[in-house]
Amino acid sequence: LSGGTANARYYLDRDADCHASGYYTDKRESAGRWCGRGAAGLGLDGPIGKEQAAVFAGLLDGLLPDGRAAARPVWRCNPKDPDGPRIDIRQSGLDLVVSPPKSVSVLYALADPSTAAAVVAAHGSAVNEALDYLERHGGHGLRGHQGGGQRASRIETQGLVAAAFSHR
Repeated sequence: LSGGTANARYYLDRDADCHASGYYTDKRESAGRWCGRGAAGLGLDGPIGKEQAAVFAGLLDGLLPDGRAAARPVWRCNPKDPDGPRIDIRQSGLDLVVSPPKSVSVLYALADPSTAAAVVAAHGSAVNEALDYLERHGGHGLRGHQGGGQRASRIETQGLVAAAFSHR
């Protein structure tokens, strides 16, 4: 999640009163689904039920499904406390919200069942298109240092590991 695992955990523990994975995989919410070419490359497919909640939590903590670290720590000075201990700045995830305009939500709420189903399908299609765009334009890694006239080299990936959740 934005700002790294520690920030995600801080927000979710403090404000949402739950672990990061519980916020998404709470039994009162519908099951999420794995998506993205990177997820397929890791063998992650289908719904994210109880069995896969631990895998999802591990990914938020920077661990691959087999338990190995996805990347080595990247230690930097904390810009908020330059004299304090160094912090790991790896970013293990982003929380991206794809919300339709209010008019679409109103249409869904007031529609007959078949129209409501068409609205849900259209929204699902929009989410897939947004993820495809992100994979094409941002689904890469960077290696090396950037700054001082240097540019980090771009590393190709299999794509993004993503999980889609529909909230109430």
